[in-house]
Amino acid sequence: MPTKDNTIMSHERCKKHRTPERKARERKEYTELSQSAPIQIMVRQWYQKNGLQFPPSQSGKKSANSTAFDTMTTVYQACANEMAVLQHSPWCALFTTNELKALSYMSDTYEYRSSTNADNGIACTIMKDLTAQLEAATARLKGGRGPVTPGSTLYFSHKGMISRLVQHLGLFSRAPSHHLDPSNPGRLCVAGDRQFRSSTVLPFGANFAAVLHQCGGDKSGQMKLLTLYNEMPVKIAGCSSSFCDLNEFMQFYGSATCPVDVICPLKK
Repeated sequence: MPTKDNTIMSHERCKKHRTPERKARERKEYTELSQSAPIQIMVRQWYQKNGLQFPPSQSGKKSANSTAFDTMTTVYQACANEMAVLQHSPWCALFTTNELKALSYMSDTYEYRSSTNADNGIACTIMKDLTAQLEAATARLKGGRGPVTPGSTLYFSHKGMISRLVQHLGLFSRAPSHHLDPSNPGRLCVAGDRQFRSSTVLPFGANFAAVLHQCGGDKSGQMKLLTLYNEMPVKIAGCSSSFCDLNEFMQFYGSATCPVDVICPLKK
C-alpha cells in the first residue's frame, strides 16, 4: 500500500497546518504544569535523592528549572518506552510511584490536547472506506450469491491517525483533570480514574476493529457490527451499543460527508 495512501495517511497533510501558535496551545496545560510549584518541588527533590547536580542558571537561555525538568522527563520517557517494549527498565528505579504518576498525568494532558484538534474530522477517510466495504459485503450476503468466505481488510497507520480516529469516534473524550491545592504548594491532585490514559489509549499496536455479523444464519437475518478498540468492545458515536445495528451505523456514518480539502486543504 502506498505510504501516502489517501485513506490511512490523510492526516499527514494536516501537519502543514500545525502552526507555532497551535503547538503552543496544545502544550499550554503541560507547560503551565511544568512551571507549577508541585512539579518544581518534585524536580528538585528528584535531583537531590538521585545525587544529581541541579543545573546552573544561564542568562539568556532556558531557566535552570526548565532544563532540570527536561532532563527528568527524558529519563521518564526512557523508563516508559523500555517498560512498554521490554517489561523492565533500570531507569524506572530512579522514580517514586508518585513521581511516575505525576509525569504520566502530564504526558496524558499533552497527548489529549494534541489529539483534540479541529482536523480530527480527517479520520472520516477511514470511516468512508469502512462503510463502502460494509455496503459491498452486505450486498453479497443479501444477494444470495452462495456462501461468503469470511475475510478481513487490514490497514496500518501511525499514532497521528489513530488519535484522530479515537476522537472522531467519540472515545475516551473526557479530558484529564487536576487540582492545585493553594494551601499546600507542593501538592498536585489528579483524577485516578481518568478516561484518557495515553499508555492504554495509544499504546504500541493500538487498533480499531469492526466485525460484521449476520444474525439468524440466512440472507434475511439482521446485520450487526461489533466495534472494538484495543480488542475491547466499545460504543462509538452514532451507535447505541458496541454491538451496533448495521442500519444505525450506516445512517450515522454512511451519509456523512468527508471534505478532506476543507478539513486540511493542501497549501500551494
